[in-house]
Amino acid sequence: MIGKTAATYLQSEIYGLHETIRIGESAADIHEIKLYNRDEVTLLSMLPTNNPMLYEAQAFSRMIEMNDHITAEKYLYLSKQLNRESSKPS
Repeated sequence: MIGKTAATYLQSEIYGLHETIRIGESAADIHEIKLYNRDEVTLLSMLPTNNPMLYEAQAFSRMIEMNDHITAEKYLYLSKQLNRESSKPS
């Protein structure tokens, strides 16, 4: 059971049965995501970098360095699916 319960100008929150995910100041420009589980708070997001493609470049580099064809094929498949879906007329 998860849902966004209201339109608000406050931080966005997603409520679960025992947990709440709080999404920074704006869901449109996410800088921080925290998971609240009773008395425990876990930071789920990573700090932003100057290069918005840094994490993708690191993943690509790891695939090349480790000769990881399985992950490369998986990402290629997902890319093709996403491209196919995004090119469908609305």
